[in-house]
Amino acid sequence: MSIGLLGQKIGMTSVYDANGRLHPVTVIAAGDNVLLRRITAENEGYSAVQPVAPPHSGKRRIACGASF
Repeated sequence: MSIGLLGQKIGMTSVYDANGRLHPVTVIAAGDNVLLRRITAENEGYSAVQPVAPPHSGKRRIACGASF
């Protein structure tokens, strides 16, 4: 089973490790997620979950101009 994180990308920043090396990192806002649907092997032939995140503010748009 894989483990993941569902969230919205806020931006990029940098952090230093214990040896003083600088590493770029992604800042993610991981808020409350809701399990929308659980798919079982008995019903669908495979097992999965369908999580959803709260709707975003709509400030960011896709570069090509498409909206969802």
